[in-house]
Amino acid sequence: MEFAVNKPIFVDVYVAKIPNNFKINAVYCKERQNEIDLVLSGKVRTEKYFVWKLLECAISRTFGEKIENIKFEKSEAGKWKCDKCEFSLTHSDGVVAVAVSEKPVGVDLQVEFFKENDSVAKRVLSAVEFSEYETLTADKKGYLLTKWTEKEALFKKLDKSNFLKENSNGLAGNVKTFTVEFDGKKYSLSVATDNVENIRLYDNVSL
Repeated sequence: MEFAVNKPIFVDVYVAKIPNNFKINAVYCKERQNEIDLVLSGKVRTEKYFVWKLLECAISRTFGEKIENIKFEKSEAGKWKCDKCEFSLTHSDGVVAVAVSEKPVGVDLQVEFFKENDSVAKRVLSAVEFSEYETLTADKKGYLLTKWTEKEALFKKLDKSNFLKENSNGLAGNVKTFTVEFDGKKYSLSVATDNVENIRLYDNVSL
């Protein structure tokens, strides 16, 4: 990929709620369609379809490219890639999000659905973070959710094959977390990029 020298590296993040009334058609990229068809859960299958449609919108808006002109493939770690840009996909409880950029990027979205749960915390947090989590007297759920989405976003950016729960204190400056809301539900949205100062968030895109 070639880009203009000294051009700002923007990281565009698009977020959309899946519409109530919809019709699912085929998506471009046969391999992605096959992947969607194999999903047993109707809810997850719908989210995978609409996050791909949001990717189509994102690539068109940010890069002026038609998705039909793009070559897609999967990395060894299972991450979708293309020959025109870097991107990352995520979905949670009826909401989808896509990040696109000229440099590696990762995005993760999670709805605030769980109660304070030490078993979840132990799976997500490092020993140092879990000790900090235990001392909190307020918003333990928010702390856990932020750490979870931060690490998932970084995991996607680095194209790792296994989630690592090591201490994320070193992520400062490389991950930015937002709160978005749809129908009264709050979602934590983390974006991992080397260009956090150039993140542009579009959080109510129509599908």
